[in-house]
Amino acid sequence: MEKWILPSSLLALVVLGFWTYRHRHGDIWLLLGVTALVARLWAHHRWYDDLLILLPMVALFRVAKRAPSAEGDDVVAGLLLGITTLAMLAPGGLYLFPPPWNGLYVAGQVIVWVVVLIFLLDRARRKNATQAA
Repeated sequence: MEKWILPSSLLALVVLGFWTYRHRHGDIWLLLGVTALVARLWAHHRWYDDLLILLPMVALFRVAKRAPSAEGDDVVAGLLLGITTLAMLAPGGLYLFPPPWNGLYVAGQVIVWVVVLIFLLDRARRKNATQAA
């Protein structure tokens, strides 16, 4: 698997760069949130790098505090913000819980981060589509 580290890293950065270029006129907090999540998931990090998750949390807060939307984005963003906040109460969960709980906790964190990433990507896509129309 070591021979795939460089190509997969380059692919992740190229895809992120292309996505950022396409959405460069969008909300800066959505861009920062997506970039922070990709950076956090991209490579092996230490537990203190969970600080990167604060940027998507700000993006979720901003979406949740906007006027109510017909699609319910504000409610979903509020729910995701609450779940992310709970998941971040013990950012070093790998060292806080004994095995096998530490692995389950970290897997839960990653699942939450991927769901938040999908939400932010979809939100940026829909905002970009409405601006183009």
